[in-house]
Amino acid sequence: MCSKTDQTFVYFGGTFSPVHLGHIGLVEGLLQQKGVSKVVVVPTAQNPFKNQEGLLPAKLRLEMVEKVFAGMERVEVSDIELCGPQPSFTVNSLEAVQAVYPLGTWRLAIGWDVFQQFHAWHKAERILDMAGLWIVRRAGSSPEELNPEDLIRMLPESSRDALTIKAGRVVRLKDDAEVVRVMDLELPEISSSEIREGEGLEQVPESVRDMLEVYWRNHKMVGEV
Repeated sequence: MCSKTDQTFVYFGGTFSPVHLGHIGLVEGLLQQKGVSKVVVVPTAQNPFKNQEGLLPAKLRLEMVEKVFAGMERVEVSDIELCGPQPSFTVNSLEAVQAVYPLGTWRLAIGWDVFQQFHAWHKAERILDMAGLWIVRRAGSSPEELNPEDLIRMLPESSRDALTIKAGRVVRLKDDAEVVRVMDLELPEISSSEIREGEGLEQVPESVRDMLEVYWRNHKMVGEV
């Protein structure tokens, strides 16, 4: 039996506006990674690097995410970013969930597009100290080949001197802990903005589709059906 220190916890945040089949597929892919004990799904208040036009209300997004993942083993939904002080920062939320599960290794799962902006995140260096990055791409997406040197150059400049490459992996000098891993998962290509515009509703899980439709009708949104 594995000890508590052998456990790996994955933090997966996003606006989930709305939650869709791609999110479910990503979480399922994370759960299949060796050693993963739990995936903590964290709806965020907003993404400062994206246009927030049409962002669904926080309460609705949280309720939909909770319903979608309610029956999935080893998945926990946290409202820490929506209920805490604003603006919310991943570094603070990550510290808070780590306090709940203090033993084990943490990973932060982000998409390839998000990783390209990671160097500009609030206290990105601190995040790297707390958790390695799992960069998720759709299988077959470009660039096809990413070498470790490229990944290091995309990290915050202040973090680079503490990193090295061993056996093709980006690791910390002080303890050889893996800092960055790129994983390609078989995920559908889905646009949340298109769903909000009333297209691709079939990509929203059936269990919460009616919640989205009711919101559209009550607020006379473009996506009304």
